[in-house]
Amino acid sequence: MSPNPGASQGSVYPSNQTAFSQGKKQPLLIGAGIGLVIGVILCLLLWHNLFSSWSQDATDSFCAIGTSATTGRIVIVAIDDHSLEKLGRWQDWPRRYHAQLIERLHQSGARVIGLDMLFSEPSPDDPILADAISKAGNIVSPLVGTNNAPRVLESGEFVSFQHLLKPQPVLVKASSALGHVNASSGQDGVARRFPTIVSKDEDGEIVPALALAVVSKYLRLPTVNYLPQDGHVTLADRHIPVDDFGQTLINYAGPPSNAGVQSTFKVLSYVDVINDRFDPADVQGKIVLIGVMVSGATDRYLTPTSDKNMSGVEIWANAMEMILSKRFLQEQPLIWQMAILMSMSIASGMVFFVLRPLKGSIVLFPFLAAYWLIVATAFDRE
Repeated sequence: MSPNPGASQGSVYPSNQTAFSQGKKQPLLIGAGIGLVIGVILCLLLWHNLFSSWSQDATDSFCAIGTSATTGRIVIVAIDDHSLEKLGRWQDWPRRYHAQLIERLHQSGARVIGLDMLFSEPSPDDPILADAISKAGNIVSPLVGTNNAPRVLESGEFVSFQHLLKPQPVLVKASSALGHVNASSGQDGVARRFPTIVSKDEDGEIVPALALAVVSKYLRLPTVNYLPQDGHVTLADRHIPVDDFGQTLINYAGPPSNAGVQSTFKVLSYVDVINDRFDPADVQGKIVLIGVMVSGATDRYLTPTSDKNMSGVEIWANAMEMILSKRFLQEQPLIWQMAILMSMSIASGMVFFVLRPLKGSIVLFPFLAAYWLIVATAFDRE
């Protein structure tokens, strides 16, 4: 008997919808496979740090997008060009000038005073300066780590030095704390991070960064464990993220500052302060940093926020501002970077093979734009 001509033949032949799905499935799988291969290659390149320069430049670009309002709790007293015009070369100044400056700031109610000047050589005025430091009771003095030869750190090894160059013993004894001033600049000369602690090879002496020592005094923390734990250094309720070497990225608040103009930080000229030509309210209850901001000084570095060099004392001001405001930068773990890279590679491959390059580009662009917008938002400085 012949089959009923009215009977359904759907069980014998695939429907148009099924054929269409099968037609789309093959390019989808091919795109995913190619995206997977490309993703694996990119992850291997990432593993070997071949994207580090590009990633660094991208981070610098986001940092340079804008500036953030500071807390107003940090003031810089600068040995600037104006001071040199009035007092001559600062290296020739008698240390009683510095004693006079500290007395002025102490009388004006400065809460903590951080020095970015290393008095490692003896001077006849050392007893006078030590007396001023001791009476102020809130001075953090600097030290500098030095090595006889360059060294390469292994992962998990903190920054250490063969020598720790300190101020004269009488000044160390008078100071309330010490902090190192060894910022880290890359091969391109840009200062992006600093070691939260450094140690001395010989005896293992550990010294926190000037930023940590000063902020600890400002927050009036009785005792602090500066050793990184679980990827962080903790100061009260502030958790500072660090890398495998105990270093942290600096989230700069803005471009270099200048005395007498609206800047990222309030800057007072050294000579104006010792001559009592300043408003004590500018320093009352605040962190006051004293350092060199002379044009052409050696202690100046490039930063991600400007093509102009920034003085070392202002770099430390930015580090302290970051800690006080809790605006930390943290690098994504490598596993997360690889996951994002792999996901984007597979998704791109699937879209391009299903929709073809032109339509695929139109579809992918909004997603990529949204991704970069999220990243930019993470660097928002408002």
